[in-house]
Amino acid sequence: MIQCRKCKNTPNAPAEYIGQTKRALRDRFAEHRRAIQNKTTDAVPHHFNKKGHKLTDIELIPLELINSKRESIRRARESFYIDKAKLCNHMV
Repeated sequence: MIQCRKCKNTPNAPAEYIGQTKRALRDRFAEHRRAIQNKTTDAVPHHFNKKGHKLTDIELIPLELINSKRESIRRARESFYIDKAKLCNHMV
Protein backbone atom coordinates (compact mmCIF):
# COMPACT_ATOMS: atom_id res chain seq x y z
CA MET A 1 0.00 0.00 0.00
CA ILE A 2 1.20 3.47 -0.86
CA GLN A 3 -0.35 6.13 1.36
CA CYS A 4 -0.21 9.86 1.89
CA ARG A 5 -0.58 11.61 5.21
CA LYS A 6 -1.88 15.16 5.27
CA CYS A 7 -2.90 17.66 7.88
CA LYS A 8 -6.58 18.72 7.96
CA ASN A 9 -5.46 21.87 9.81
CA THR A 10 -3.52 23.03 6.72
CA PRO A 11 -5.71 21.78 3.83
CA ASN A 12 -3.88 23.66 1.06
CA ALA A 13 -0.44 22.48 2.15
CA PRO A 14 1.34 19.77 0.17
CA ALA A 15 1.38 16.18 1.39
CA GLU A 16 3.19 15.87 4.70
CA TYR A 17 4.41 12.37 4.00
CA ILE A 18 4.14 9.70 1.31
CA GLY A 19 5.14 6.19 2.30
CA GLN A 20 4.72 2.51 1.63
CA THR A 21 3.86 -0.40 3.88
CA LYS A 22 3.23 -4.10 3.47
CA ARG A 23 1.00 -4.11 6.55
CA ALA A 24 -2.68 -3.29 6.73
CA LEU A 25 -3.36 0.42 6.41
CA ARG A 26 -5.26 0.54 9.71
CA ASP A 27 -2.23 -0.96 11.51
CA ARG A 28 0.14 1.61 10.00
CA PHE A 29 -2.26 4.44 10.81
CA ALA A 30 -2.51 3.21 14.41
CA GLU A 31 1.30 3.35 14.63
CA HIS A 32 1.27 6.98 13.51
CA ARG A 33 -1.43 7.86 16.02
CA ARG A 34 0.53 6.19 18.86
CA ALA A 35 3.71 8.01 17.80
CA ILE A 36 1.80 11.32 17.93
CA GLN A 37 0.37 10.50 21.35
CA ASN A 38 3.83 9.45 22.63
CA LYS A 39 5.42 12.58 21.11
CA THR A 40 8.21 10.71 19.35
CA THR A 41 10.67 12.72 17.27
CA ASP A 42 9.77 11.22 13.88
CA ALA A 43 8.55 13.58 11.15
CA VAL A 44 4.83 12.76 11.30
CA PRO A 45 4.44 13.11 15.10
CA HIS A 46 6.69 16.18 15.07
CA HIS A 47 4.27 17.97 12.74
CA PHE A 48 1.08 16.92 14.52
CA ASN A 49 2.45 17.84 17.95
CA LYS A 50 3.10 21.44 16.90
CA LYS A 51 1.10 24.23 18.51
CA GLY A 52 -2.37 24.55 16.98
CA HIS A 53 -2.51 20.90 15.87
CA LYS A 54 -4.24 17.93 17.37
CA LEU A 55 -4.36 14.17 16.86
CA THR A 56 -7.56 14.37 14.84
CA ASP A 57 -5.88 16.61 12.24
CA ILE A 58 -4.10 13.67 10.63
CA GLU A 59 -5.67 12.42 7.39
CA LEU A 60 -4.58 9.18 5.75
CA ILE A 61 -5.17 8.89 2.01
CA PRO A 62 -4.59 5.51 0.34
CA LEU A 63 -2.99 6.05 -3.07
CA GLU A 64 -2.37 2.58 -4.46
CA LEU A 65 -2.77 -1.01 -3.33
CA ILE A 66 0.30 -3.03 -4.34
CA ASN A 67 -0.44 -6.72 -4.85
CA SER A 68 3.21 -7.74 -4.72
CA LYS A 69 5.07 -8.76 -1.57
CA ARG A 70 8.36 -7.51 -3.10
CA GLU A 71 9.65 -4.46 -1.26
CA SER A 72 11.49 -3.25 -4.38
CA ILE A 73 8.16 -2.82 -6.19
CA ARG A 74 6.62 -0.94 -3.25
CA ARG A 75 9.70 1.30 -3.02
CA ALA A 76 9.58 2.05 -6.75
CA ARG A 77 5.91 3.03 -6.58
CA GLU A 78 6.56 5.08 -3.44
CA SER A 79 9.31 6.97 -5.32
CA PHE A 80 6.94 7.54 -8.23
CA TYR A 81 4.35 9.21 -5.95
CA ILE A 82 6.99 11.25 -4.10
CA ASP A 83 8.34 12.55 -7.43
CA LYS A 84 4.81 13.25 -8.66
CA ALA A 85 4.00 15.19 -5.47
CA LYS A 86 7.20 17.24 -5.80
CA LEU A 87 6.33 18.09 -9.40
CA CYS A 88 2.76 19.08 -8.51
CA ASN A 89 3.93 21.21 -5.56
CA HIS A 90 6.49 22.91 -7.78
CA MET A 91 3.83 23.78 -10.36
CA VAL A 92 1.50 25.45 -7.84
